[in-house]
Amino acid sequence: MVIKLASFGIHNQLYKQVMEVRRKVFVEELGLDPEYDFDGKDDEAVHFLMLVDEKPAGSARWLETTEGILIERLAIIPAYRGLGLGSLLLRYVVKDVLPSKKNIYLYSPENLADFFRWNGFEVDGDKKEIRAVPHYKMVYIRKDHERQGLLKKLFKR
Repeated sequence: MVIKLASFGIHNQLYKQVMEVRRKVFVEELGLDPEYDFDGKDDEAVHFLMLVDEKPAGSARWLETTEGILIERLAIIPAYRGLGLGSLLLRYVVKDVLPSKKNIYLYSPENLADFFRWNGFEVDGDKKEIRAVPHYKMVYIRKDHERQGLLKKLFKR
């Protein structure tokens, strides 16, 4: 299995493959309204495409907001799930934004919160409904603060 990762803007020819991944996962599989997924913010975003053996397997994007860097639209096509590719793609996106020193966050569906915890995020606030699905705001814990936070949790009494 040969894995390739790329980041680019909306005018790159690979953007069409990103849109195909998102359509397959968010519209066809999850039944979301295409207007929700294709929200008009793609021109502001940095996009990511994961190819496995030259075939689109996953995608993501990040946007700069007033709160920091928002990671969104992380998607892995069902045939490629369970191989660790979601973690690989997420870590690639995080690595891309780390130099900014800005807050990195995302909104996780409740059923995926453990996946994001495993990849360095923690819940920040209460659950809220987004498109009738419970979500948590989650923030990335930077390495320099990670040890402190884990130690506090381990020795909490």
